[in-house]
This record gives sequence, C-alpha cells and structure tokens, in this order.
Amino acid sequence: MFARFFKKSEPIGFISLVALLLVYILIHLFRGNYEVNTESLMELVGVFFLFSLFIFLLDSIIYKNQLTPNNYYTIYVFVVLIGLFPSVLVISKISISYFFILLAMRQIYSIQTNKKLLLELFDSGFYIGIAFLIYPATGFFIFFIWISYAFYIHIFSKDLFLPVLGFLAPLFLSFTYYFLTDNLASFKSITELNIFFDYRVFTRKALYIPLLIVSILCFWALVKLFSNRHLFGIKWNNSFNLVLFHLLVSLIIILTSGVAVEETILFLFFSVSIIAGNSISLIQKNWFKDTLLLVLLVLSFLTPFSMN
Repeated sequence: MFARFFKKSEPIGFISLVALLLVYILIHLFRGNYEVNTESLMELVGVFFLFSLFIFLLDSIIYKNQLTPNNYYTIYVFVVLIGLFPSVLVISKISISYFFILLAMRQIYSIQTNKKLLLELFDSGFYIGIAFLIYPATGFFIFFIWISYAFYIHIFSKDLFLPVLGFLAPLFLSFTYYFLTDNLASFKSITELNIFFDYRVFTRKALYIPLLIVSILCFWALVKLFSNRHLFGIKWNNSFNLVLFHLLVSLIIILTSGVAVEETILFLFFSVSIIAGNSISLIQKNWFKDTLLLVLLVLSFLTPFSMN
C-alpha cells in the first residue's frame, strides 16, 4: 500500500507528505507545552512554511537533476527524518542557513547540465556566502562546489574562481555595512569560525536510538546501492559520488561545530534521503517496501517521545 502510493510522482503523494510534516510540527509544539496564543500560532506557521520550502526545494533538485527515480520515496524519508529529530523544527540560524544551502545545492547539482554554468557557479558561492554569515560552519560547502565541478566538467579552468567571488560578495556587503556603522566587532563575531570536536554533543542518551536508526538505514542503503551500481549509467554514478561527498561535508560540519547534534543533524537529511530513496526504489518486493516504509513511519512517532 505505502510502496504503491508513493511510487508514482502524483500530487496526492506530495500533499500527504506535507500534511505529515504538519502533524510532526503539531506534535512537537504540544509536547513542548506551548500555550495556544498568537505567538505560538505564528511560530507554527513560520516553521511549517520554512520546512515546506525545504521539501519543495528537495523535490525540485532531485527532479531537475534526476538524482532518483520519479517517485516520492526520497521526500518520504526526508519528512520521516524530521519526525525522528523533531528538535530541528525551529526557526534558527541553522534552519535558515540550511535554506540557503539548499538553494546552493539546486545550482551545484545543476552543473552537470552545463547550462548557464558561470551563473550557477557564482550563484552557488553567493548562497553559501549568505549561509556562512548566518551560520559560519556552512562555509565548508564552498569546497563542495569544486568537487561537483570536478565530477561533471573534468577540467580545470578560471571558472573555478567564480564560486569564490560569489562567496565573497555577501561578505563584502556585510563588511561594508558594519564598517559604515562603525561596528566591525559585530562583523568579526558573525564570521568567526570555531572548528573543534566536542564529544559532549553526543552525550545525550535520548539521541542514541534515532541516531542508530539513521545509521542502520544509511548503512543498508549504501550497501544496496554499491552492490547495484552496475545497473546505472555514468551520469547517475557521478551524481551518486557527489551525494556521498555531500554526506561527508555534512558530517564534518556536525562533528566540528561543537553544536548539539539534535540541531545540526538537519544537514544530513538531504544526502541520507537521496541515498535511502534510491535504495528503496531498487527493492523488488512490494511487501518489503511496505514494511520498511511503515516501520520508519512508526519509529518517527514513537522515538521522539524518548528524547526528553
């Protein structure tokens, strides 16, 4: 039932996933003992709008660049991951910077089309520059642009300087503003990148179960994809390699930012969803697909109640 419902890319499947997102948000708000007032309702609307944008952007990226078959398994996994880690459901520096990272990903994964290449290189750097101003750890994604270029273009050229120019553009505008207002100390504080590993971000025992679920899902999905890579063409394999690097960069940000994992885990959702979505598409037996999707859904409702 689940497998067939999300197998085809139809509006009803997408709408149901957006509705599932709303359910997660409502549960998270009520678990937080929120009072029903204008402020809480505005927060609900804001979070729902922002995370709906995440879903639309993810769908746009995978559809435009054919990162997965034409189904909603990837979007399903993305939404379920939000349910497993409801603490990400806030409007914060991390979630807002993630929005600009997704905008950058829309340009980066489109490099394979080799259309409007110069604009895509500049824009991707520009979006990452904005994300950096909001949450400096996202600056690591600037290297991801060059990795994408290496996979898709295979040559070295002066075009590789465009992401740097794009990245520096918002920083220059921000510096100019703080310079004119005689407040360079604030500019230094928002662009200061502290890189260190803090083991305490993993000390919350409540995170062990959802992290274990994601680890098992990701391990199974990677094994299945690696064992079936011969079924795909060179173009897909290049994109798959790029998703793996995306996963690596996200892990670096999580491990070196010193911020609680339940907040930064959001950066993993994109790559894990694509990897898992492709693997689910390879499953031949519908009963196994149904079981896997249903188990993930049930866990997304049960697990968060242990995260107190």
